[in-house]
Formats: sequence, structure tokens, C-alpha cells
Amino acid sequence: MILSLLISIVFSCSKSEDLYFKEGGALLWINEQHEDSAIKNAVQHTLENSSIIIAQVHWSPHDSSFFDNAAWYFSLAKDHGKSFMIAIDWQKVDRSGTNRGWSFKDEETSNLFKKDMIRLLNAYNPDYFNLGVEVNYYALTSSEGFRAFASVFRELKSELKQIKPDVKVGLSYQLELLYGHHNGWNETNTLTTLDKLLGDIDYLGISTYPNIVSEQKQSDILFST
Repeated sequence: MILSLLISIVFSCSKSEDLYFKEGGALLWINEQHEDSAIKNAVQHTLENSSIIIAQVHWSPHDSSFFDNAAWYFSLAKDHGKSFMIAIDWQKVDRSGTNRGWSFKDEETSNLFKKDMIRLLNAYNPDYFNLGVEVNYYALTSSEGFRAFASVFRELKSELKQIKPDVKVGLSYQLELLYGHHNGWNETNTLTTLDKLLGDIDYLGISTYPNIVSEQKQSDILFST
């Protein structure tokens, strides 16, 4: 693979009977080690086949680069008439905890997170705001931290809606982990973590990687997709 593309589809989830296709596209991760021509081709493919541009940026209380990292994606969406989503990834790449070990239990960290998210909303005016990528991992690595995050999410969503009432605020979950099919995670079912927040989100994002299904669950792979 030269570049990584993840298909992204957004549905309305206000009422099940009103469920309808809303947005579709590809989430693009760019590796700067590749040639400019490869990157340009990938960007062009994304623009031609997407109705939404997603800026997935990393956040931690020790790094403010997230703000500038969202700017390029915002310009891309604005220049090409696309919807725009900001997705905040505050966990380690291997999902073993938050990057650098901080916790939402810390009031100063939680307040900084809320302040930074409001700053992003005011600067980039996203149509969709994902405040946590694959948050069900965090429920397993820090149950107390996840409970604190749930409270922060509810408070922050209310504040964001006061600034921009039509912004859609949600979260994303990892599908195989939801159903206890994730290899290496003790087959722990995390559907209860979704139940706790499902009534508070405007939309639900799902990531799925069929290659991470544990061997014992291979026969059930269709159940979790």
C-alpha cells in the first residue's frame, strides 16, 4: 500500500425509521516518505470520490500541533466544496492508553481539552466533530478515565452546540472490540460502553479491520460486520 485509505460513511441516526445515507468518502493518511506524485494522486482520488473531508488529528495536553495539522484538510474541504469533519485521536497508536499517559480524570487536562475543541470549532467550523476515535479501547485501558471522558463529552457537546447549533458531535468505536472478537484483547465485549453514550451522540463512527479477528471467532466474522 502506498497510502492508506479508509472508507467513511456517515448516516443520520436521529431516528431509526429516518435512517438515510448522508455522506461518503475516504479517510486519507498521508505518509510524507512517498513521492509527491503518489500523494497528489491519492488526494485527487479522495476529492473525486468523497463528499466529506476528514481531518484526523492527534491531541494531547503536551502538544499543540493538532491545531495547525487540521488547517490543510480544512482548506481542502473549503476549496472543493466538501463537507468537513474533525476527528480527534488522543490515544496511542497501539491503543494501550492515552498518548503520554495523561487522564481525563485530571480536571486541568479535561478543561484544556474542552478549550482546545472549542478553539477548533471556532477556527474551522466543521460540519461533523468526532471527539474520540475508537473510544472503546480507552474503556478497557482506563475505566475511570473513560467515565470521566463521558462526562467531559456531554459537557463539551452542549458547549459546542451553543456556538454552532447544527454541528454534528459524535464518537467512533472499533467494531471487532465492541463484539469481543478483537485478537489480543481477551475477547472482551465492550457494547456496554456504547450503551452509556449512544443517547448522547449525533452520529456513530465505526472502524473495522477484519484481519484482527481472533482465530476462535473467525466463523463469526460476519456477525460483527
